Amino acid sequence: MIKKGLTLAAMAMSLAGITNAQQATSNKVVADKIIAQIGDGIVLQSDIQEGVNQYRSNPEFTNLPPDLDCHILKTQVMMKALAIQAQRDSLPFSDDEVAQAFQSKIQMYMQQFGTREKLEQAAGKTIEQMRQEWTPELKQTLLAQKMQRSIAQDVTITPVEV
Repeated sequence: MIKKGLTLAAMAMSLAGITNAQQATSNKVVADKIIAQIGDGIVLQSDIQEGVNQYRSNPEFTNLPPDLDCHILKTQVMMKALAIQAQRDSLPFSDDEVAQAFQSKIQMYMQQFGTREKLEQAAGKTIEQMRQEWTPELKQTLLAQKMQRSIAQDVTITPVEV
C-alpha cells in the first residue's frame, strides 16, 4: 500500500513537472525567426518586418500590396542568391565602391533631415554606427547588382521576340 502511494505521488509530481514545463515553454517569447536560408546567409523575420515598416513609413508609397512581406522576402532571397553567384564568379569588387555607396546613402538622408546631427538623432545612432551596420548589406547589394548586370549584358531582344 505504501509502495502504491509512493508510486502515485511520484507520478503526480512528474505530471506536475510536465505541466509546469509546458507552461514555461508556452510563455517563451521568440526574439527572431529564420525565414529563409540562402547559402551561408539567412533572412530573419525582423529583416522582413523592417522592410515592411520602411515602405509603410514612406509617404511616397501609397498603394502597397497586401502581401508586401512576401515581395520583400522574394527580393531579399534573390539579392542574396545573386551576391553568392557574384562571389563564385569572382566579380571584381572593392571597398571603395562600398564606401561610395554608403556616402551616397548618407547624403540622401542628410538632404531629408537637414543636418548630420538631425540624421543621427532620427536614426538613434552615429554615422559610424550606421556605417558598421549597413556595410554588409551594401556589399551584398552591390554584388547582386553587378551580377544582374553581368547576366543581362549579353542578352539581346529583338522586336519579334517582344
